[in-house]
Amino acid sequence: MPSPVEPGQPEVADPALERELRRVRHLAGSSCSQIPRPIRVPRAGRRAAAAGQQSRIPEVTPDGWTPEVLRAAILDSGCLLVRGLMDREEALRIADEIDHAFEVRLGLEPGESDPDGYYDELVPEPPLQIDQRDWIQEGGGVLAADSPHLLFDMFESFENAGLRDVLETYIGEKPAVSAQKCTLRKATPTSPVPGIRTGALSSATCAR
Repeated sequence: MPSPVEPGQPEVADPALERELRRVRHLAGSSCSQIPRPIRVPRAGRRAAAAGQQSRIPEVTPDGWTPEVLRAAILDSGCLLVRGLMDREEALRIADEIDHAFEVRLGLEPGESDPDGYYDELVPEPPLQIDQRDWIQEGGGVLAADSPHLLFDMFESFENAGLRDVLETYIGEKPAVSAQKCTLRKATPTSPVPGIRTGALSSATCAR
C-alpha cells in the first residue's frame, strides 16, 4: 500500500499499484470495445472560436472549453487549441519523465522491465496483440501503455484538466485510448515524424 503523504509533500509513486491500474484499465477497455453503441454528438456552437493570431486555428482558454465549442471547431478547422489547459510546471515535469522513460528503455535488454515502471511492456489479453514497437521507437516514441508510471501520470493530468468530462459529452460515451496508438513522443530534428522540422519536444500523443 502507498505510504501516507504528509501535507506539502509530493505523492510517492507505487509501481505495483500503477501496474495493477494499467491491467484493470486494459480489461475494462477491452470489454467496452465489444459493446456497440449509437453515435451521439453535441450540437455545434453557432460559430467556431476565434483563430489565434499565431496559430491561425480556433483557440479558447479552459473556462471557454465546452463540447459545443469543441464540435464547432472540429467542423470548422478539424482541431481546437486550448491555451493553459495544463499547468506549465506539470507539463515540464511530465516531459522530463518522458525523457527518463526513453533512457530507461535504452538500458534494458529485450523483454526486461524497469522495476520503477518507466518501461514495462504491456502484454495484452488474447487475442489482442501489440506490434510495431520498433517502428514506434524509430519515430521517437514509446507506447504509453508500456510505461505504467507515465500512463498513470497521463490519465491524472487528463482528469485534472477536465478532459474526460468534455470528451464524454462530445462522443456520447466513456472516452478511451488505444494501447497501440497512444504514444509518448520525443521529437527531434532527426526524428522521422512528418510535419516536425525543427526544435525538440516531448509530448503525449493519443488516439482513440
